[in-house]
Formats: sequence, structure tokens, C-alpha cells
Amino acid sequence: MSHRPSAVNGAPASSAATAYGLALLSEYTHTLDSVPADLSRSFGDLRELDAVLSSSISLLTAKINELIVMIETKTGSNDDRLFLLTEIADEAARLKLGGEDQIRVACHAADGLRAHKAHLKALLDRIPDVEFLRTAEALARKTVYPHVATRNFYPPGMAEGGRRNRRAAGATTAYNTLKCGQWG
Repeated sequence: MSHRPSAVNGAPASSAATAYGLALLSEYTHTLDSVPADLSRSFGDLRELDAVLSSSISLLTAKINELIVMIETKTGSNDDRLFLLTEIADEAARLKLGGEDQIRVACHAADGLRAHKAHLKALLDRIPDVEFLRTAEALARKTVYPHVATRNFYPPGMAEGGRRNRRAAGATTAYNTLKCGQWG
């Protein structure tokens, strides 16, 4: 059995084409190796945000229950109730920003996976061995997921750095009318 590179139409593949194909496969495996690390980082960020938001939700729920008790039992002055209501509104605003951070991290992870997939496909498409391409196409995933959007998940303007660079209140963007995950 010969250890020569595969032949295309009976002619042996050139050593340059073989080297190029091996370089592409090396890049392919490197990209595959980076996917779990990227996803692990994103999931870690999501778990951390979830822990912070869970404590914020508990605090918000306690304040709402306290306000309900004050209203039902007619205890506390109107100023006390207004102060508690203001605290509830502030906590809800912080909770909203945390939710936006979770959306940003999740969308970044989804966009990263999409970019990795496109890069892997581009690498496979450039491999010069025709027989390898036939095998790769036969093994390619054929499943279609109609609920997965074909466009980027990042809402416009959320990639600029989280909370520090927020737009002015009321600024119109495409994201105001189209939320992540709600595709037509």
C-alpha cells in the first residue's frame, strides 16, 4: 500500500497541494479547538450575570412585597411609600441593564459560533483534494433549524462596550422594533 497523497483523475497530487491541504486542516483543527474555550467563557459570563441578577430580583421582590404590605395595612407615610417606589424603580432599571448585558453576551456567543462555522466551511472549501471534498460534503450536516435566524444576533449599537456607551434615551434603532430571537 502506497503512502502517497490521493490522486485526482489518476495523477498524483502535487506536494505543494498536499502541504496546502495539511495547512488548511491544521487551521481547521485549531479553530475546532477554540470553540469550547470561547463557549465556556460565554457560559461563565452568563452564569456570573445570572447570579447577580438573581440577587437583584430577590431584592426587588422583597421591596415590592414591602410596598404591598405598606399599602394594604395603611402603614407608613406617603413619602415613605414614594421613597420605596423610587427605590423599586431604580432597582428595576439596574435589572434591565443586567438583562441587556445577558442578551449581549448570548448574542456574542451565537455570532461567534456562526463565524466559526463559516470559517470552518471556508477552510474545507479551499482544500484542493477533490476526493476529500466529496467526503466532506457527504458528511456535512443537512439538518435545517427554521427557528435559528440567518442574520447576526447582535442588536445594532450593543457591540460598542456595554453600559459605558449607551445611546441617548429615545434614540431610534432597528433593535427597538426587532428584538433578538423574534424573526419574521
